[in-house]
Amino acid sequence: MPTLPLPVQALLHQENLQSLLWVTTCSNAETPHSCLTPDAVLDAGYFQRFDLVFIDADVFVLDKTTLLQLFAKARDLLSSRVMVEWVAERYPQWQEADFLGLAMRRRAVTAEADGEHVFYGYDLKTYKPAPDWLNPKYWANPHMWDKARW
Repeated sequence: MPTLPLPVQALLHQENLQSLLWVTTCSNAETPHSCLTPDAVLDAGYFQRFDLVFIDADVFVLDKTTLLQLFAKARDLLSSRVMVEWVAERYPQWQEADFLGLAMRRRAVTAEADGEHVFYGYDLKTYKPAPDWLNPKYWANPHMWDKARW
């Protein structure tokens, strides 16, 4: 039975996530999680939500445009958390800047027999911290109430 990589298992346990979509080109029918191919996920009628979408390194055999669509749909429509596994030695057409451009951050690196597996993650909660000026203190101007008419 295929198992999830350790960084994904750690995220599931740490955040107490209940639902996981595993996107892969391999058949993982025996997993306790939902497992779909990229074509099924990119289907126009597929919009099921999950706590986490994990896209493993096997999908990098697809062309870059299709992968960008897959990453964007996972990030924007299917979940507020996305984890992508990338093996730089096998897929050199991708660079770290490509993942950073998708608002992903490097989360973990594991050493395997086929090279380093780099895990990039996107989390809507930590995507952009709210700046200090973005609060009602600077909007309402309560010190000006009943002093001026505008």
